[in-house]
Amino acid sequence: MPSPLVLIVIVDQEHLVQFIRWLDQIAKQHMRMKLIIATDIQNRLMMEKLIRAILKTEHHETVSMIHDHARNETRVFTYHPYRKKHVTHRIDEYHTFFPDYHRNFHRKPVVVCGMPAAPYINAHPASKNISGIDVGMLKDIGQVVNINFQIKIYFITRKQITKFLKIVDETGALIWLNRMTLKKTLKHSVTTPDLSEYVIIAPRGQRLTIPETFLRPLTKTAWILVIVMIVVSFLVMWNFNRYFRNDLILLPVCGIERYNLNQTHFAEKLIVLGLMVFYFLLQSGYESIII
Repeated sequence: MPSPLVLIVIVDQEHLVQFIRWLDQIAKQHMRMKLIIATDIQNRLMMEKLIRAILKTEHHETVSMIHDHARNETRVFTYHPYRKKHVTHRIDEYHTFFPDYHRNFHRKPVVVCGMPAAPYINAHPASKNISGIDVGMLKDIGQVVNINFQIKIYFITRKQITKFLKIVDETGALIWLNRMTLKKTLKHSVTTPDLSEYVIIAPRGQRLTIPETFLRPLTKTAWILVIVMIVVSFLVMWNFNRYFRNDLILLPVCGIERYNLNQTHFAEKLIVLGLMVFYFLLQSGYESIII
């Protein structure tokens, strides 16, 4: 899979066991994704089963948002397996929900598309007002994590179902509400909600524009990485200039090909080798975060 999916899963206590089985299948397929689980499970044992199922998967970060109905407040807990620690964040620290190792949706609009399926999505062709359970759920999540969900509704009849994939490809939506199935009656075709045990809202990969294609490597983090390498080279050369016959700035800028190590001091070769290892580790760490 070239890029991770963002899956928003709504699961109730009745279908939790089936969802855990699905989660186990996903873990075996080694799929990369961001998973948001929306649930209202009151049973402590069932919640522990869900947490154990999540911990069995190889994951980068887990965010738990727990709402206390009595106090009417929401608390956020993050689990960082690579740091081996739990952290409690304030609710206003929105960046903890979508870490920027792939794409950060904080303060960005996300286009959402779907088809009418009362009571989950209510709409009328002549009206721009959209409501329903799924719409309300998206608005609540967007309000908490500071994401502007731009919801659009498409009315598709049974005769147009063959054109559905083409419509999906042309909309440019990042998220599609997977609540729909078309069932045929004796008189006409009607749209009804499906009977799935859980609802998955899965995104499409968003196309990059031509400027984004060329400017994608020029991210803020990439520039910081280059500046750090140049500054480290300058500081090393400033403190150990008596050992150098070459300009050490050439190493991070032009690479080792333009750096002449012939007839140089042994200490210079040793320092250059150490810097190459340091730059390699620094670059590998950066790539492991963004990929």
